[in-house]
Amino acid sequence: MPKWDGVFAYPVSTFDESAERLDLEAFAANLEYMIDSGVHYLVPLGSTGEFAYLSPEERREIVATAVKQVRGRIPVIAGVSAIGTRETVRLAREAKDLGADGLTILMQCYFALSDDQVLAHLEAVSRAVDLPILIYNNPGTSKVDFTPPLVKRLLDIAHVEVLKESSGNINRVNLLREAVGDKLTILAGWDTIALPSFALGLRGWCSGLPNIAARECVDLYELAVERNDPAGALEVHRRLFPLAEYLLTNQIPAVAKAGMEIRGRRGGPPRPPLTRLPKGEMEKLRAMIDRLGVPLTA
Repeated sequence: MPKWDGVFAYPVSTFDESAERLDLEAFAANLEYMIDSGVHYLVPLGSTGEFAYLSPEERREIVATAVKQVRGRIPVIAGVSAIGTRETVRLAREAKDLGADGLTILMQCYFALSDDQVLAHLEAVSRAVDLPILIYNNPGTSKVDFTPPLVKRLLDIAHVEVLKESSGNINRVNLLREAVGDKLTILAGWDTIALPSFALGLRGWCSGLPNIAARECVDLYELAVERNDPAGALEVHRRLFPLAEYLLTNQIPAVAKAGMEIRGRRGGPPRPPLTRLPKGEMEKLRAMIDRLGVPLTA
């Protein structure tokens, strides 16, 4: 497996206008746009991909389509999050059979889980499937927070190699690096603090923004991490910031899909109970994209 550097793009799952059926042709076209823009990893079935609203068959179709479209050009890290351990293991095995290069897991829970229960869940997946695992820390949606003491315990689980940190707390990056050093890769997962996270030594960024502005996301990464150009990176960050803040403070799939439509690519509707952005919000989003300087034709 590669060294976990770069932009990890989280594609939307596109539906037809009824939001009842997948539009796999549009999904594949969006993946190609991201690859052409230079992203380093594709992560279907994340939060941006509305995984919680898809049937098991639809999730299988998304992973299969991604693997087929990518053709090994960059790694495909498949989302296998589910509320139960048995279903998570089943999804993980299926993703491996379909050709995914790795797995990402966001804890899903109804009852509050202890740290021991969280670790047992992840251990079960690790024992079942021999693929690298990216843990997604998003306490705002999952209600499970991978605190530094819990993350330190992840080191005892085989195949867990990476943590996407999306608490939104920049100091958490420092605390995690103190807790695990270089034994576990930490990735930036909160778009508005991607640049400060790079300054603290992180070398990877997970985001739904590449659905709208993939090249700009790659530019920010390259300037900050590969070219050591802080002034250039700051200029891109400032153009991206309003869009990133808007994405994080609204329903991410709706914003990502609306942004795609503004750019002239097919995003389609979110799946109910999620809804499209209202017309007034679309105009706000268009102004942010105009400010970013992204061409409105794909």
